[in-house]
Amino acid sequence: MGNNNGGRDTAGVTDVAVGIGGGGVKQHTYDAIVIGSGISGGWAAKELCEQGLKTLVLERGRNVVHNKDYPTATMAPWEFPHRKEMPRKFVDENPLITTAAGFGEDTAHFFIRDKDHPYVQEKPFDWIRGYQVGGKSLIWGRACPRWSHYEFTNPARFGYGHSPMRRSRPGIRMSNGSPGSAGTATGWRRCRTEIISHRLISTVSRNI
Repeated sequence: MGNNNGGRDTAGVTDVAVGIGGGGVKQHTYDAIVIGSGISGGWAAKELCEQGLKTLVLERGRNVVHNKDYPTATMAPWEFPHRKEMPRKFVDENPLITTAAGFGEDTAHFFIRDKDHPYVQEKPFDWIRGYQVGGKSLIWGRACPRWSHYEFTNPARFGYGHSPMRRSRPGIRMSNGSPGSAGTATGWRRCRTEIISHRLISTVSRNI
């Protein structure tokens, strides 16, 4: 559906993809805005949507189309030039991402190289990033070990970072069907949100 936006010809662009200012304040007002669609942002968006909040997810990376954008998923180890390992030159240039669990020749396309986005480490901190819809959840191996009471209280006990909410805190609820756990698959099935990706604005309803 075509539209004229500030004198620019936007013929062939759907209404959803036309600029944010084109549909009025009410249409583009949200109850919650989540920055990033990775494991944290994605889960936050799921919880907000399931509570009935109109939620906007902002993602700087590309959209990942199921199957089509998994170029190495069906390749055998011997089909990779280095048998899924990385050359020494690449490891030397990328000392951070090459230590990440799940990183290899078969998943390198889901990671940001160290030299592309450097940062200052005042204290040791490995900032390993993946810029795409889903973030690094795409290489998590479909398993998320459940945290114990100690993971929630250790920062306060040993004086690092900050203590997240305790698992026993009243009112905290986690859905069945979370990654790596048994139960009824809920998750994104009831979640309806809008994702703004790199050159992409779309309304999505993910069914898994």
